[in-house]
Amino acid sequence: ATAYLAPALAAPRSEDGRQHVLIVGLAAGTMARQLSLLEADIALRGVELDAALVDLGRRWFDLPATVEVDAGVDARMVSRSTCRLT
Repeated sequence: ATAYLAPALAAPRSEDGRQHVLIVGLAAGTMARQLSLLEADIALRGVELDAALVDLGRRWFDLPATVEVDAGVDARMVSRSTCRLT
């Protein structure tokens, strides 16, 4: 069930020693929540076009407050404007 987490957990560590993972299509944050439970020091950023899904994730699905979220934003815009995922 956690096989889809493997690529994120295999992300190389940056100079600060942390893994930085961008989740495109964050939805309610299930993947982000599971990653944060498996790796407490991981830096997570999510992009979700539908901001209402992020609100649902925060309210009902335990989307961690530590996950930085770009809600209501097209992921193509974020990928074009982000050099580093920090």
